[in-house]
Amino acid sequence: MNLPDFFSPGVWAILPSALEPFLKALSQSAPADADRAQPALPLAAAPGSATGESAGYALQDGVAVIETRGVIARRGGNLKIFGMTISWPGQDTIRAAIEAAMLDPACKAVLLAFDSPGGVAAGTKELADYIAAQSAKPIHAYADGLCASAAYWLASATGRVYAPVTATVGSIGVVAVHVDYSAMNAAQGVRVTYMTSGAWKAAGNPDNPLSPADQAYFQETLASLHGFFKADVTSKMEVDGADPTAWGDGQCFLADKALELGLISGIVTDRAELIARIHKEMHMDKAELAEKHPELLAQIQAETRAETETALNAEHAAKLADASAGTMALVTAVAGKEAADKVTALAASGITAAQLEALAPMLAPPAADNGESGSRADILAALRGATPAPVNTLAVPKKADRIQAAIDQISAVQA
Repeated sequence: MNLPDFFSPGVWAILPSALEPFLKALSQSAPADADRAQPALPLAAAPGSATGESAGYALQDGVAVIETRGVIARRGGNLKIFGMTISWPGQDTIRAAIEAAMLDPACKAVLLAFDSPGGVAAGTKELADYIAAQSAKPIHAYADGLCASAAYWLASATGRVYAPVTATVGSIGVVAVHVDYSAMNAAQGVRVTYMTSGAWKAAGNPDNPLSPADQAYFQETLASLHGFFKADVTSKMEVDGADPTAWGDGQCFLADKALELGLISGIVTDRAELIARIHKEMHMDKAELAEKHPELLAQIQAETRAETETALNAEHAAKLADASAGTMALVTAVAGKEAADKVTALAASGITAAQLEALAPMLAPPAADNGESGSRADILAALRGATPAPVNTLAVPKKADRIQAAIDQISAVQA
């Protein structure tokens, strides 16, 4: 097991200037007897277990700071080579640290600090979607020198990206490298033949020049990934979605230009200032919230109203159920179980108080009818002309009074 085993060569969301030396390092990775690679960070801590640095973050004033430095792989790890340890971050370790921070009661917010040229494209969107979906605690991002490509994709998912004035952000694009060894093979007298079933099975192989058809085949994948990247940035950051070429065509920007383009949310002196700002936002009063984040205040107020309305409706329903049960017990005692069952069935069907009054002759005992209760057609006509508001609707005012009036009418008829 060596260093390349932990990466997914092919399509990268990384600065091209960082990719070339990194690929060279991969080709000259550890010898076979080097120590086996180990995960760089433990998996997310379970509830009640150790948190903080042991779970991949450092807690500072209630803010969990998750460091991401270097090229981002699918799986993070470290490798000892001749007494030296080479470590790299992974999508798995970043997610595990976020999950642990979300479970930590001492953590009130999360800060993703990036000093990275990017990394593999595969899995980056999925991790960005996970970050964007977190709502239990606010997540911010900090460009700690360099936040490019896959690193910026993850940072932008927070919707709150900050940077010092000399930081570099952007490089919104994807890249793939094809290495052609055919000339070297020919010089060494080597001829490689690929036998395949499927027209594209050996497309892009390193022992033949890249044909125009093969290049178009790979370019389609690159274009799709680039489209996902730009769409995600547009959905979270204040960029001009109508002109993505101004900010999303692989360019890198210093913080002031990035702020102008909407790629970052603000410029801070350093990480400490950002943590202080996050801490202040966690204790922001209503006036500050309305001024700085009106959409967040509106969301909080809407959620509060919905929760309050749900609670009131539940309380109303419980009280109404109690009152209805007591009333039905009274009807049973006065008019008998058969009449009570009829009233209950009619009320449950959505019948109104006026309709119930029209049906009173049908609820009376047969001996009291004397043939004067009217035909069934007359009763149905009376029902159609009655008030449409249902007895069992919570919004009907004084419903218990209407039910009681109907019960009184039934009792009078039976008496």
